[in-house]
Amino acid sequence: MSFARKIFVIVSMCALLTAAFVFGGDIGNKACAAPAKVLKVGTNVGYVPFEFKTDNKSELQGFDIDLIKKAIAEKMNYRVEFYDYVFDDLITALNNKEIDVIISAITVTDERKAQISFSDPYFSSGLAIVAGKNSKINSLSDLEGKTIFVERGTTGAEVAKTVSGANVLEFDSLSDKFLIIKHWNSAALITDRPVIEYVLSSDKSIDGLKILGKNLTHEEYGIGIRKADKKLQQEINAALKNLKNSGEYDRIYDKWFK
Repeated sequence: MSFARKIFVIVSMCALLTAAFVFGGDIGNKACAAPAKVLKVGTNVGYVPFEFKTDNKSELQGFDIDLIKKAIAEKMNYRVEFYDYVFDDLITALNNKEIDVIISAITVTDERKAQISFSDPYFSSGLAIVAGKNSKINSLSDLEGKTIFVERGTTGAEVAKTVSGANVLEFDSLSDKFLIIKHWNSAALITDRPVIEYVLSSDKSIDGLKILGKNLTHEEYGIGIRKADKKLQQEINAALKNLKNSGEYDRIYDKWFK
């Protein structure tokens, strides 16, 4: 068969398959459609309400998950694949090209900006202290000489390490630590206020806790991107802007924080 003949046959087959799709089948769509672009997204599962699972069999859910699906999958025509990492390993995985972007309630800091680029900020937050209602801990200074639970590699860990004489315990996840400090009057936990508020409102077994005063910090979250991926950074920023202008961002926010 000549080369021209081969081309004719291939084109004819696609035409027939497309016709089959139009008139009730889907085989043409699978055979001739361009392959979907895949974006590998790194995150730290278990950080409610941003990225978590309610059980081992459920799909990944949360504010960050909804946001990246809307901003990337829909607005940029990507198929998203999620990869679960320990929070402290996310930047290394990104720069090693194991993943394409990071979304994990990651605060934009000068130290992190030296290693990776960020999208425009998409969420405002701040660190807070949570302790047992019966404890005498009412401020950061009250934690001197006491035990502080934090997540490894976070800004909460950095703040805790500034407290004189504190025993700072770092973990890959804090999900089971709230119940511990409920019964430990000489311990507290430092993490993002939205996380604390969500946990306290959704888990009635830990109603013996209190959030202390005002936020310790003001922080902005960004989507992490490799420094070399300037085009992807621009595309994500454009998608985020579109998401906010359309009102979709507010709908996602209200779903998780209202």
